[in-house]
Amino acid sequence: MQLLNEEVKKQIRDIFNKEVKNPVKVLLFTRAFNCETCQYAEQMVKEIGETVPEKFSYEIISTATPEGQEKAKAYGLDPDRVPAFVILDKDGKDRGIHYIGLPAGLEFSTFINGIVLASIDELPMDDRVKEMIEQINQPLDVRVFVTTSCGYCPQAAITAYQFAVASPNVVANVIDAQENPDLAQKYQVVGVPKIVITKQGSDEPVVEFVGAQPPEYFLSYLVQAAQRLSKGGGSGLIITP
Repeated sequence: MQLLNEEVKKQIRDIFNKEVKNPVKVLLFTRAFNCETCQYAEQMVKEIGETVPEKFSYEIISTATPEGQEKAKAYGLDPDRVPAFVILDKDGKDRGIHYIGLPAGLEFSTFINGIVLASIDELPMDDRVKEMIEQINQPLDVRVFVTTSCGYCPQAAITAYQFAVASPNVVANVIDAQENPDLAQKYQVVGVPKIVITKQGSDEPVVEFVGAQPPEYFLSYLVQAAQRLSKGGGSGLIITP
């Protein structure tokens, strides 16, 4: 079974040579049963690793073992939701770039962009953006629901990843809505991308919105969520247009 053709591998080499600044490591949480896409996820990271071994390494962790379950939980993941990816930087640090599901179709670009972002020491940004990011003083879980055929989803997912890298208080979990229908139903995901912001460790929405919003609007929603949590909110729901 081969997933990546030679043209895709060439594109990957070009991106890694030009944009991936430092080596990254991907943790892939998987299991051999009750997971239709885990085999494809394992093959995908294997092929990327063979294509750019100098900048990409990976570890496959089975959540069928107690050790694997505990490791998944340590990264804030549900061990039952596999495949799931965590992209670590050159120092082995979790930059908050997670993907839950198989990043196939248009979402493969989200995964590759997540690698690029994890490889960067610091994102360039202007003073106004820095000031707003500093206002995010609460631990936020940004859940971006996507599908692999949605043309606007990669933009929303990558924006979430950018703010996860920029703020130590933000974790971005990009979630395939079709592979996780129970979550999609729980958060009433009718259209994608849909973004649901919760406090880390909580499933209770604080702010939610739909669509690939410009980065400045996306950031304003993160600030809203942090402000609400700072005031002791969180049980209610702010729906932003």
